[in-house]
Amino acid sequence: MTTRLQFKIAESESEKRAALQIIEAVFVHELGHTGVKPDGFDELSLLITAAAGGKTIATLRFIPDSPAGLPIEEHLDLSGLRQAGVKLGEVSRLACLKEFRNYLVVFRGLSYFKELAQATGVSHLVIESLIRTKSLYRLFGFTQIGEPFCDRSVASSESDLRPNSVAMLARVEDLRAKMVV
Repeated sequence: MTTRLQFKIAESESEKRAALQIIEAVFVHELGHTGVKPDGFDELSLLITAAAGGKTIATLRFIPDSPAGLPIEEHLDLSGLRQAGVKLGEVSRLACLKEFRNYLVVFRGLSYFKELAQATGVSHLVIESLIRTKSLYRLFGFTQIGEPFCDRSVASSESDLRPNSVAMLARVEDLRAKMVV
């Protein structure tokens, strides 16, 4: 029997708190990062959540482009992408509880997210990926743009400032999920 998945924009304070708890569980407790700090983009973003059996199991932050720009611009110049007909959005803080990471969650979540991005007029998405996980985003239709960079917020230590991240880009209409065999 398949667990029913529900995807939605977190609206209430309790839904937003549940999303932030997923982010903390994955980034801090599982991956060992020092934390995910609030930034000026939190107020401009939408938190998307996935729930199974009434329990929040996954989340991501979606930031449509605005005069404030996008968080990834700390590491990459996007001005060449902002041309006629291109509306950017950024995906960040993608987190799913380990026991729920499977193809069904990815496929249904990607379908929901694709519809949401199209509804907001976003034509292209950027995402920051750790170098070691960029192949996952390639499966969804993203390609690397620019050179690898060091994101201090995900560095294993303050003295380890080697490149650890890459920027990736996808057209919303090209987003897809492929089953890994």
